[in-house]
Amino acid sequence: MPELALACAGVTKAFGGRTVLDRVDLEVEPGTITAILGPSGEGKTTLLRIVAGFETADAGTVAIRGQVVDGAGRPVPPHRRRVGVVPQEGALFPHLSVGANVGFGIARAGRATRVAECLELVGLSGTERARPDELSGGMQQRVALARALAPRPELVLLDEPFSALDAGLRAQVRAEVCEVLRRAGATAVLVTHDQQEALSVADSVGVLLGGRVVQHADPVRLYREPVSLEVARFVGEAVVVAGRGGGPEDGGPGGVDTALGVLVPAGPGPHRGPVTVVVRPEQLVVGPAGTGVPARVVGRTFLGPDALVDLAVAGLATPVRARVDSWALPEPGTTVGCAVAGPVPVYPA
Repeated sequence: MPELALACAGVTKAFGGRTVLDRVDLEVEPGTITAILGPSGEGKTTLLRIVAGFETADAGTVAIRGQVVDGAGRPVPPHRRRVGVVPQEGALFPHLSVGANVGFGIARAGRATRVAECLELVGLSGTERARPDELSGGMQQRVALARALAPRPELVLLDEPFSALDAGLRAQVRAEVCEVLRRAGATAVLVTHDQQEALSVADSVGVLLGGRVVQHADPVRLYREPVSLEVARFVGEAVVVAGRGGGPEDGGPGGVDTALGVLVPAGPGPHRGPVTVVVRPEQLVVGPAGTGVPARVVGRTFLGPDALVDLAVAGLATPVRARVDSWALPEPGTTVGCAVAGPVPVYPA
């Protein structure tokens, strides 16, 4: 088994008596992109700063490629950890050229060659003499990435690097940066509060809630099989309904009886007694009246390629929200059929 690129074990950190990180465990495989996903103020940046060496953990250990860099009594200083950092908004030196920014901190021997290699890698060959303020925001982020990659780090840390970009540019730069990281064979940890960003670019996602990594899994499993209702509500939209699990006499083998019909649980079972079920809006299939469970359209939101439809269903106190193709948008007040496609996460009530 290859040596882990990063291993955090029991990492704890408090500020002013408030615990920000509470025994965080995290393992990162070499050559992968791992996203740390969580709300603002949950300690994501603090964890990154501890890994980089800008902060020291109160307890626990941090190891990079098998070497303990924090928690052994004498923390390894940042410049000896072989970690590259891409901060928010790039943080380029405004008084230095692009080439000088990328080459900052690299030994003089071979510096020019390495700068040219890194700028070519990020698609900015020939910009060595340009000033940072002459570049677009997206180009500045790519320069920041080139600067982080130039010393050939063991690990690249990205702290919400796309948050300052507008929505259209953010998706483009995000794709470009991740493509560069993969071509370079780099191991990267990306901090973000954007669920779509984490799910779309990362090989694995660690959800940081309440100061702990409560689930670390590949994006598909994280979205389809969240370990708790809290995670399910945070990662994507969630339609939460009550149900009852049982045997053949009350819902079929392992099935869960709900106001939306008898649903198939995701993950191990069987589930018996009162339960809570999470359905994703895109799992709610809206069809003509007479199919599935009867529902009345009480609201809708047009989003262009798709739309959100609010449905009142007998037995549910509040409407449920379905995501449908915009060309199939039903009219408010009409009665439609509603069914659930695919397995759903189930939790004890």
